[in-house]
Amino acid sequence: MWSIRSINRSFVPALCMLVCLCVLTCIRDTSGPDDSSDSNKEVLTPSLGRITREQAAALVTYLRTVRIRVSGDGAEYPMAWAMINGSCEERAMVLEYVTASSSFPLPDSPFVMNEDEITDTSIATLAENPGIDIATINITGPLIMDVVFRYPDGSDVQGDPSIFYWPYHRSAVVNVEGMLMVIDLSTGEGLMEIDDWARNLVDASITCYHMSEDEHNRLKAFWNTMIAGPYEELDRPDRLCGYTLTPIFTARWDQDPLADQLKWTPSGMKTQSEAFKTFMNMTYGITVEDSSEAFYTCWYSPHDEDWLCEYRDPPYCGGNSGGGLIPP
Repeated sequence: MWSIRSINRSFVPALCMLVCLCVLTCIRDTSGPDDSSDSNKEVLTPSLGRITREQAAALVTYLRTVRIRVSGDGAEYPMAWAMINGSCEERAMVLEYVTASSSFPLPDSPFVMNEDEITDTSIATLAENPGIDIATINITGPLIMDVVFRYPDGSDVQGDPSIFYWPYHRSAVVNVEGMLMVIDLSTGEGLMEIDDWARNLVDASITCYHMSEDEHNRLKAFWNTMIAGPYEELDRPDRLCGYTLTPIFTARWDQDPLADQLKWTPSGMKTQSEAFKTFMNMTYGITVEDSSEAFYTCWYSPHDEDWLCEYRDPPYCGGNSGGGLIPP
């Protein structure tokens, strides 16, 4: 059994840097609870055209091979799908941009997301008339886990698991034969029902709800404060995990497509590709090749806040902030 206590602390700054990238940037679903504690607030769901399970499987395979090209650089870069907690917002935009730019049957050659081709006009066109319908899922809660990385052949990378924790996450959803399903290429499955996806991110003792935007925004503010700082003493919500479903290229229903963020997404993904290679080499002594980078995946073991306080003791646990903010 691996000892998480023995994780080499020299790698903690690298992990924190990747966490901060996500923190500062990261038909009705029937797979989980969709009620809202705000009785006067509507729980919204985008209307998406259906695709078959066979088409969904082909889409997942196609998306994994996406290549990135940035302005002024003729090279193409792979996606580092396995680094789930870094630049989650931009990674979701890659899923949405490529899917909206495509149609069935999908081509055999990989899609190249070219930064020079991403304009206000092209973004507006895709948002209004996507080739394949796709939307955003935004989840917030105590996202606490240890992660075992896996080689492209599915075998585990040897060494201590890495510990990640952050306040919110984002990915993309498609309508598979009437059920909204999450595309998450950090996992070997690649496509999951919403409730199963949430179980990768939060401890099984916590239920995740499809929430109104008002409730979700308040909950996100709570976890941003608790996990990302400044660790103020706030009233603890009754419902600790929730998600919203929003239109393509957005995180809220009142937003237009986030064009400025999408335009520099390829540059961000190039940086993440390089960061993942560095992280794997420093932490596990592995040289990740371009040809295999997109096929590394993860196995997640989510935990509760007591576990986090035992193995990491962030300020809000009590060790660094007086009496602590987590109730007994």
